[in-house]
Amino acid sequence: MFDEKTKQALQYYVYALFDPDGRPFYVGKGFGDRVFSHVQGALDEPAHSLKYDTIRSILAGGNEVRHLIIRHGMDESTAFQVESALIDFSEASNMPLSNMVLGHNSIDCGLMSTDEIIRKYNAEKLVHIYDPVVIININRTYQRDSGGAGIYEATRKYWVISEFQRNRVKYALAEFRGLIAEVYEIDSWYPADEADSKRWAFHGRVAADEVRNRYINRSIAYAKVRGAANPIRYSLLNFDYLFEKHPGQWGLGGDPQLWDEMKSEARKLDWPRTADELPDIVSNLFKRLTGRDISETSDFYIERFDRGGMQRGMVSMAFWRETALPFLIEAYSGHN
Repeated sequence: MFDEKTKQALQYYVYALFDPDGRPFYVGKGFGDRVFSHVQGALDEPAHSLKYDTIRSILAGGNEVRHLIIRHGMDESTAFQVESALIDFSEASNMPLSNMVLGHNSIDCGLMSTDEIIRKYNAEKLVHIYDPVVIININRTYQRDSGGAGIYEATRKYWVISEFQRNRVKYALAEFRGLIAEVYEIDSWYPADEADSKRWAFHGRVAADEVRNRYINRSIAYAKVRGAANPIRYSLLNFDYLFEKHPGQWGLGGDPQLWDEMKSEARKLDWPRTADELPDIVSNLFKRLTGRDISETSDFYIERFDRGGMQRGMVSMAFWRETALPFLIEAYSGHN
């Protein structure tokens, strides 16, 4: 263990654990006595992991884990970046570590080939899903430089996917670090284990160009939720995204309630393909919820919007035509 004077001098540091043959098997960021905690954890905790099993194997052979401080005297943010770079370098050098997660910020700025860098910063956004698809993140399952076969194997198995979705989806989009790396047409699904049908895999093939070209090398980085644990998703954005922000000034007292109802209904709708579709979509929603045509000029009252106060329950036609609709069109254009 470190004495107090050493701890103060170390500040944040990055360390590695080595086996008796001099091979690193774990890289981490630490403060204080963090570097020593893994050996103690392997002794005290019954849990199994590649890191703990490696440590137990070393100790069982009468050897010791070697602890190496790689950089010290850093703030936490810098230590995160150094740790991430070392983990990525180990992956690129075919020296796999026992770390269970990628390094900090590795999806945005981590290990990429020069071609991947060019694609990342030049890729067009994928803003609409035209087909019944499942988007599968393969950051953890794809072995770099394993080519098309590697992408296919990393994409097709094994996933928790419901019977409804297995029957619905026709294509699988392989997403690697925010880019669609390949598109597969799904032929059939089969369970990973006959005794456990929770995880499934599919048989398939690269999709026809007509479908493939809609998605390949497109970016969905803008739609990714940082820290999301589920590697599977079925959509990018739905229409309700445009209602997340609202105009700064309402027309009448019922307009905020109608906006919220429109947002709720919009969750069921796909992202519009073009801005030209927006007026019709909004008009149809408006009529479905109010029974009125958005082109009418007279303001009207809706009882369920009556929450008290001035102009309670009143809907302003001028607000929806002259403020809300242009606001939604501008939000759509800004996002695209």
